[in-house]
Amino acid sequence: ARAAVTANVASDHHRAKLTIDYLDTDGTNISRQGSEEDGLENLTLSLSGRYTPTSNVALDYTLRQTDKTSAFDDIDFFITGLPVDADNETASDYFYGGVGISHDINDAIEHSLFFGRTDTSNRTRPANDKTAGVKDKWKYQLSYTAGAHRLSVIGERESESFRQRGTAQFFGDPNQNRDTETNSLASE
Repeated sequence: ARAAVTANVASDHHRAKLTIDYLDTDGTNISRQGSEEDGLENLTLSLSGRYTPTSNVALDYTLRQTDKTSAFDDIDFFITGLPVDADNETASDYFYGGVGISHDINDAIEHSLFFGRTDTSNRTRPANDKTAGVKDKWKYQLSYTAGAHRLSVIGERESESFRQRGTAQFFGDPNQNRDTETNSLASE
């Protein structure tokens, strides 16, 4: 079953779009033994738009939330190496939000600032394994145009964190924390 609804609204200074998308499937059985099907259920809500309070300023935004549950079989690693029926499932939450503002100072100079966040988490049952990650991104751009020439300078900062929790098994201990930061400066 699949259903989607989209609504748009617009005025002189603002336009926005809201979408709701739902998917539910019984799935299929890939195991050679048993008949249990592995389905999927997915709900995505998204909102995006642009607000222009003046002719030289614009605010763009996007919000998106996805909740998904997917069932899957196990693998018989030691005897056949093939899938076997199991009541395993992964529940996932995905969030993205971004907002950017741009400003044309005059006909030659424009600049913009953007911030975006991505936040994900997954829980797998029955093992109760968990992963989660967050990524933040800041970006500033300044551009100067003179005739056929254009100069742009961009500064960007990204920070990411990842967490994983689970039960140690034959393949190793999955528990870990990872963090990284990236700072960039570019001109063109």
